[in-house]
Amino acid sequence: MKLIAFLFFTIVTFSANSQDLYNLSSVKDIKITFEEPDWGMILDGLKQNGKNRMIGDMTFNGTPYKDVGIRYKGNSSYFNVLKSGSSKLPFNIKVNEKVKGQKLPGKYETLKLSNVFRDPSFLREALSYEIAGKYMPAPKANFVRVYVNDTYLGLYNSTESVDERFLKQHFGENKGILIKCDPDWNIGGSKPRGCSVGDKASLMYLGNDSLCYVGLYEMKTASSWNELIRLCKILNKEPDKIESILNVDQALWMLAYNNVLVNLDSYSGRLCHNYYLYQDSFGIFQPILWDMNLNFGGFRFQNEGKSLSLEDMQKLSPFIHYKDKNQKRPLITQLLENDYYRKLYIAHVKTILEDNFVNGAYKKKATDIQRA
Repeated sequence: MKLIAFLFFTIVTFSANSQDLYNLSSVKDIKITFEEPDWGMILDGLKQNGKNRMIGDMTFNGTPYKDVGIRYKGNSSYFNVLKSGSSKLPFNIKVNEKVKGQKLPGKYETLKLSNVFRDPSFLREALSYEIAGKYMPAPKANFVRVYVNDTYLGLYNSTESVDERFLKQHFGENKGILIKCDPDWNIGGSKPRGCSVGDKASLMYLGNDSLCYVGLYEMKTASSWNELIRLCKILNKEPDKIESILNVDQALWMLAYNNVLVNLDSYSGRLCHNYYLYQDSFGIFQPILWDMNLNFGGFRFQNEGKSLSLEDMQKLSPFIHYKDKNQKRPLITQLLENDYYRKLYIAHVKTILEDNFVNGAYKKKATDIQRA
């Protein structure tokens, strides 16, 4: 009986701690301390030259964490804010950088702190992940107050990292291939001869040489370019076999979600990025949403044309890119060409609309978040 009680307590405690880290009903405090007074310049230099981290101490809601690894993160949320002269820059904090085994409540290892870039409502990211989680594996997000060397930087979004812990929780495993589909905008130069011209992380088939894809995708696990190339080849050239390598239903949920929430800073917009692919032990790629700070029309570019007006975004067709003759969004053009997939996609669009917007549930949830 004592053993059963102990196990029950352990499970309940783990569950409570896990949920508490990203609980939307409370705002946490993160206090970072650097010995170096010019820490900002050092972090800027590290950001410009790679992904090395600066070592500092941190307290999370009063609990101390020694020698954590800290770097700046982001692209537009970093570079545009830096140019404006603001010190409220986004952070990536790894708590076990030096102290192996050091973890946050719920056994989290990484904090990803976004600076609420171009979101005066402070709601887009938290509300968006809350909605996404109803239909597909999605990170959780809440809010934290961030201080560095006793200087208050502001209120940040704290978003769960797509990492081994996340994969284990949602897929029951984490030994597969994880790919971040987000081009490195700083990589230039020409591709090897024989590579087709691609369009960012669009899953276009560019050839059999892995160098055709370098700079467009980032391997987060051991390099497995052949599997990504095989996915692109099947999607573009043998779409009738796509279920052998892709979770089609989850991809359709992602596309439906991007459309309903006018998430154009995604696969569905001009930049064609901000998602992950995880290939599980069955060889199936699972799409995972990422980076929701410009949802609800915060990014207004559907393609290389002019920015969309508010009316354009309100009337955004559920079939954007569907009839693209250049096949620059094969995940859309190839899947929706299938009659059954197209009907399933529209059903997902309808479900998201009715669950969250037709009934006004999103407004209630947004109000609840603001009051917390």
